[in-house]
Amino acid sequence: MNIEINQKLKESILKTLPPNYSNLEKAVYIYQQLCLKTEYAMDYYLEEEKVKDNYRDVSNLSKVDGEGNKDVVCFTFNAIYLKLLVDAGVIDEQQMEANDVGKSDKLSSIHQEVVFDIDGHEYSCDSTYGVLDNNDLALLKYSCNKMSGFLCYYDEEGQQLLEEAIKKVQAKSLSLSDLSKRYNEIKEKEGEVKNKPLSERVDMFLRCVQQGDLDYSMKSFTHLLKLKQILFTGQELGKESVTENIDLVFTKDVKDNEEYKAFLFFNDLGYVNDLGYENFDKLRVFEISLKDQQVKEVSVEDVRERCKRGELRTRDNKHDIQSYMKLIQRGRLKLDTIFEGEPKYDRNQKPINVAYYVRTHILTGEKEKLSQDQINSMEME
Repeated sequence: MNIEINQKLKESILKTLPPNYSNLEKAVYIYQQLCLKTEYAMDYYLEEEKVKDNYRDVSNLSKVDGEGNKDVVCFTFNAIYLKLLVDAGVIDEQQMEANDVGKSDKLSSIHQEVVFDIDGHEYSCDSTYGVLDNNDLALLKYSCNKMSGFLCYYDEEGQQLLEEAIKKVQAKSLSLSDLSKRYNEIKEKEGEVKNKPLSERVDMFLRCVQQGDLDYSMKSFTHLLKLKQILFTGQELGKESVTENIDLVFTKDVKDNEEYKAFLFFNDLGYVNDLGYENFDKLRVFEISLKDQQVKEVSVEDVRERCKRGELRTRDNKHDIQSYMKLIQRGRLKLDTIFEGEPKYDRNQKPINVAYYVRTHILTGEKEKLSQDQINSMEME
């Protein structure tokens, strides 16, 4: 079956391809350029089952032009990339079909790498590993000197050739975009920035959204995540400690024209691990519209009610409120200890006459009775 891709996208990449490049260098160049011109699809991220068939349809590949429509997922990126390699004379159609592309009018939706042979060395590419964050769709836009998804496994000679090709292509063909320059400016001041009070950095994050400093980026979840990593420490994000101060949740607002939104949860005093929550009255929630870069502070009660009405869909479950609660469960639970009689503690202040625990989901108000065994099990996890 003949695969058709967008002519404008094809020309924007292949017409700028240096003719003196080796086939491996061409493969690297095409891969990097396609990563720069595409984004991971937000609708697939949030509503995979609902939109999967649209992305599997081979006829829709031609709609990805790298300008108005940049949306790809793993298997559509693979198909476009393989077709570009064929059109550039890097591989033949047999290698494309060996990756289950071109055999039928439907693409396989199973996540997989692209694998092809150049000069006796087998190379693999996975541009979307990690989905939103540390994949090449993101890395090549921010750092312009990192690639994690193009490899030559178990072949030292092939890997060495690949590294030399990457170095050559990046030196001659890959320049920093305005987006990358902006992030690098922030990154260079990262040490200084992270010494500022947390509340100031939250304001800085929200200002970047409102002022359009990163207006290209605000249409993608990935860019918000990268900015979050720059401005906040691992401890504040819950990566280096049982506490966390910042959480970012992505949703689709069913009531508001199916708009994509992000919710920034912020507590200057911090959350307390998965089993409890303190200082809940200090929690602030900011609603971010990805469409027009508008930010507004909303109440926890407002988010709670919208969740109960099923207006906010998330990746884990697109309709069910309980799944939404599970997604933002960390630091969103209050645990009450119910004693048998007067509270008693051991010398380490651990309660010793516990009857049971009551866990309350802060945003829904749902209560759940837990035994000591269940608590121990959660602590083990």
